[in-house]
Amino acid sequence: MIKVLLYGLLIVGLLFILSPDIDAWITQKKQKGMVDDWKNKVEAYSVEQDDELWEEVLPISGVIDLTEQPEELESTSAQDEDVEKDLQQLIQEINGQQVKGLLRIPKIDYQGVIIPGTSERALSLGVGTVVKGRAPGKGNFVLAGHRSLTYGHQFNRLGELKIDDSIEIETLDNVYSYVVSDILIVEPTDLFVLQDSTEHAILTLITCEPLVRDAPYRLIIKATML
Repeated sequence: MIKVLLYGLLIVGLLFILSPDIDAWITQKKQKGMVDDWKNKVEAYSVEQDDELWEEVLPISGVIDLTEQPEELESTSAQDEDVEKDLQQLIQEINGQQVKGLLRIPKIDYQGVIIPGTSERALSLGVGTVVKGRAPGKGNFVLAGHRSLTYGHQFNRLGELKIDDSIEIETLDNVYSYVVSDILIVEPTDLFVLQDSTEHAILTLITCEPLVRDAPYRLIIKATML
């Protein structure tokens, strides 16, 4: 009886110790599934990109402190809404989640889907769009991701990037190539990193810094489109 009790306690202890790794493994499987489903959609469809599909945004709570809420989307006619719904169904619905594209960072072997907004669900499945009305290939396209403590998971290795490293964004109709041009560490309240660019098309990646729980700063990767 004592042996059974000891074995039971041992199993419970092992499950407690391994539970974070199990959770990380489950999340990684979900993320990989999202990426694979996106690739299948890219192979199956080819449509003209619609800027309205990049309009949605949610506050990036916990990553950058936004003091002002984004403006609401402008209303559209019933016909426009039908067209937009058709495009969204065609492009974005993967396992019930809207997907805008795919972010690839070869240096750190990262691939993740781009999801509108920065809800906890969005950031658990990929990276989230931050600023309303921004799209890849023009202006300052801003994405945020979690800095997982698990090696190679989410933006865990983002700090390994150096100047001139390559980053790609894939949409249904295009692939946008960028090179890292600046690396910053800022306060969560430093909103200048979100400012739009009128001279060059740039990409901004945001995650927590340093690689600890409740990190006090933000790592900013700026990349310029080739």
